[in-house]
This record gives sequence, C-alpha cells and structure tokens, in this order.
Amino acid sequence: MNDLLYIVDKRYNLIIHYEEYQTLVDTSLKKFLNELCLQEYTTLEGRIKAIKHLFNFKNNPPLYINQHIILVKVLTKDDIYWINVYNIVDIVKVNSCQTKIIFKDNSTLLINKNKNSVIKSFKKARLIINQQNCDK
Repeated sequence: MNDLLYIVDKRYNLIIHYEEYQTLVDTSLKKFLNELCLQEYTTLEGRIKAIKHLFNFKNNPPLYINQHIILVKVLTKDDIYWINVYNIVDIVKVNSCQTKIIFKDNSTLLINKNKNSVIKSFKKARLIINQQNCDK
C-alpha cells in the first residue's frame, strides 16, 4: 500500500490510484479507510480521535494510517479527494482556480481548486510529519 497516491470518493464507490494502476472499488470510503487502519491494529474512529487529541485539530484532521500513508481530504465542487501527502513531489498553480499535484511516480492530478487552498489542506499533515521526524 506504500504506492497509494490518492482516492477519489464518488459517493457510492471509490477510484483508488496507485503508482502503477488505478482500481474501482465498490465500497464506502469509511469501510475502505477502516480496513486500512485495521491492518495497523487500530480503527478509523480511533485514528481520528487520536490525531484530533494529539494535535488539537477541531475538524478535518489528516488521516494518519502508517509511516507511508497520511491522507488529506481536499474538497472540490465535483469530487472529494483523499491525497497521500507522502507521495507528493510538487504542487503547481495552473491558473487561479486549478492546481496540479505531481506525485513521485511523475503522475499528476489536476484539481479544480486554487493552490493556496490546496496547500492549506496539507499544512495539518505537515505538523504530523514534523512530529514524527522529531520522535526519531
């Protein structure tokens, strides 16, 4: 699962993008994320509560799965994305309302949201990563 780039939540199913492929999964986001958490011997609810408590986040906390996956929710007018910040190489402004996210495998994701708003979404995840680096 280290190669997870992002998830597109299509309400009734998910499109999961990995480095080498993408797949359509006929399940809810909550169920999929809980299954990822269970592989780490915890639950989705437990992860959310822990991150909120440890970092004093009130809402929309990043979802820490493991040392390779921290998912950040990015809402657009059309879709809900869960982007793995560990696999991002760059965030590029395309125009005033579009941003391109470049991943470590050189694939890209074009989202209809301005760059500043996207970067703001990732700042909370940066706090978690910085804390992990301090703990090492």
